[in-house]
Amino acid sequence: MSRLCLLAVLLAVLLAACNDPASDLGSDLLGGGLEPDVWFTAPNSFDTMPFADITGQAPRVLAGAVDDPLFGSVTATGYIDFDTGFDGTAPALVGAAVRLRRTYVYGDTMSMVTLAVHDILEQWDPTGVKADSALVLGPEIITHTFLSTDSVVLIPMPTAWVSMYEDTLRSSGVDSLFHGLAFAPVDGQSVVGFINSGTVLEVYSADDTTAFNFQRSLTTTTRMTEPMLPEARAAMQDGTGPGVRVTFDLDSLATQPINGAAFLIHADTVAFQDTPMDFVRPMVEELQLVAVRNEDDPALLVGQTRITDEGIFSFSGSEMATFFYRILFGLEEYEYLELRVPVLDNTLNGLLLHDVDSPDAPPELRLILSS
Repeated sequence: MSRLCLLAVLLAVLLAACNDPASDLGSDLLGGGLEPDVWFTAPNSFDTMPFADITGQAPRVLAGAVDDPLFGSVTATGYIDFDTGFDGTAPALVGAAVRLRRTYVYGDTMSMVTLAVHDILEQWDPTGVKADSALVLGPEIITHTFLSTDSVVLIPMPTAWVSMYEDTLRSSGVDSLFHGLAFAPVDGQSVVGFINSGTVLEVYSADDTTAFNFQRSLTTTTRMTEPMLPEARAAMQDGTGPGVRVTFDLDSLATQPINGAAFLIHADTVAFQDTPMDFVRPMVEELQLVAVRNEDDPALLVGQTRITDEGIFSFSGSEMATFFYRILFGLEEYEYLELRVPVLDNTLNGLLLHDVDSPDAPPELRLILSS
């Protein structure tokens, strides 16, 4: 039998074992009744890296500024465009306001937040746009101040703005003539998030109110100062970074068959939750482990897991076993592994992780070796 055929047979056997509930994959890696031959190693690198998340067309936009004593200072600007509001003939307008529905806060919950509203001056497509981008804005239209925990923020637009945009807003071509509004931080110690459902541009006629619904969105972020961390810890933060890059030295196990794999990472939840009074620091609860081949290839999802009650992220299962099997037999190549937060609602949630220098709980890869 050729070497290629033999590898294919071995891989098929491994996959069958990984999907067999009675096999020793997973549970025995984390402690069980059996004592398989397990190989343990820490990553040879577990480093933070710059990272900017894809925030274009997320269901939530962020705006504000926060100075976090652990994670440093970050600012966020939210961009929202609205769809056509009128069907048929549009009446004369007498006013307008932006209604924002807040569903997220990071920072001082007693802080007053001041945002500046700007026109977006050019057509824009949010698809695939990252948080380190920027759009072209006009001068400040108005500033508005509100409490960071207000559930609804209503920003009345100036009469001069309504007069300038009345013909545009009443036009059937409003989508191509009006490009939306930006909400930039001016003052405050919180970043807030506005959800797409219930966030509208309201325009008022003498007899009625018409809502221009949330159509497209983007959040851009800027890190002003770096995290100030305890020793032997690594920080990662959704949206703006940093991220975490991981590599392993597996040369000594080349062509070694395995029956299972698990990668365990411990979060320092105690230090993470040590915050000033009235300060909220939301924590990441789910992580993905992806293999980055190169800048041109899409990253390969290796595993996804949620944090346990003990503060552990444990990546295991058939996908993990198959990935490391292919690495050991030279069937897969990658530059590094990366920890990522799943792209869901658009947040600045963070994590404080034990790194390889942690004396208590360093990250660890466990491989069940086949004899």
